[in-house]
Amino acid sequence: MKTRQEMKARAREALREQRGTAILLLIAVSAVTLISAIIDEIVLRAFGDVAYWVVYWIGMLIIYVATVNMAGEYIKIYEGEGAGAGAVFSGFGVNFLRKLGGMAWMTLWLAIWGMAAVFFYTFTITILAFDGEWGLLALISVGGLTVFIPAIVKLLEYHLTPYILASCPDVGARAALRLSSRMMQKYRGTLLMLMLSFIGWGLLSVFTFFILAIVFVLPYFYIASAGFFVELRNLAIEDGTVTREELGMETKREDDRGYGFGSGVFEG
Repeated sequence: MKTRQEMKARAREALREQRGTAILLLIAVSAVTLISAIIDEIVLRAFGDVAYWVVYWIGMLIIYVATVNMAGEYIKIYEGEGAGAGAVFSGFGVNFLRKLGGMAWMTLWLAIWGMAAVFFYTFTITILAFDGEWGLLALISVGGLTVFIPAIVKLLEYHLTPYILASCPDVGARAALRLSSRMMQKYRGTLLMLMLSFIGWGLLSVFTFFILAIVFVLPYFYIASAGFFVELRNLAIEDGTVTREELGMETKREDDRGYGFGSGVFEG
């Protein structure tokens, strides 16, 4: 597997090759997210909470699929293939339910892990407060934040899910999550270090009113993240962690957008 420096170097090279597309992909998904938020606010003010939540989740479903389509295009950019920002929208008709199911399944499990951490933390703080253990309470209030570590670990573990959904059209929604977890077992720290290596760029973006983030930092980060998937996928196949058959790479059935036709929503 390439080192973090090698992946980032390849990501910078790929960004130079397709900078316009990389930026437009980011803008396209950001626009979908912004428009969805605006519509949510309008509906909330005009029709109340029930209508708001209905429209909110419809918007989230669209964002889920757009995110998967974006991931697929960033994979192409990293691999030096021609990508297109329009695929964020034109890819909606391809495997829509499978992409949606996979992202919803991932979100559900992240929510479960997150809520479990919040519940355990809140429960512990409440018990100590009732018992008057104020010194211990102060210690737990800070140290107890470690209960969120498992949720963070799972967030890293599930990171590959949208990339699998985008590039492996024969992998079912639940199987995508399982494959991501299996492939990431030994490499969660590697991914975390890759993410942390962008903190400096993020801070610098603040001083440019986030213009730098749009034209360089975020496209660079997303290409590097896609590159992490590509390199880890290749390594996982090589060392037997997963097989080409499990990733649906033995038979290549692609449409003109490269997303394939795939199988059922929750197969696998």
